[in-house]
Amino acid sequence: MKKLILFSARYCGKCHAANKRITKFLEQGTYQFEYEFIDIELEKAKAKEYNISGVPTLVCYEFGKEVKRIKGSILPPYIIELLE
Repeated sequence: MKKLILFSARYCGKCHAANKRITKFLEQGTYQFEYEFIDIELEKAKAKEYNISGVPTLVCYEFGKEVKRIKGSILPPYIIELLE
């Protein structure tokens, strides 16, 4: 199963928009995936562990390995591409 991790910050409007989009995909149930939302201000160690240099950053894992990373505006077509 794929896992998406969104690295965000409270001040980031693009991050909140991306979170809403990803949550909508989860609620629709079209795709099966795990989702984790990480605020880099609250979880600095995790941000460092994943080498996050800016937000929003969406990281996709499949079978425990990173397969893709998107930085900046995270639009629905990009999310679909990760999930297919």
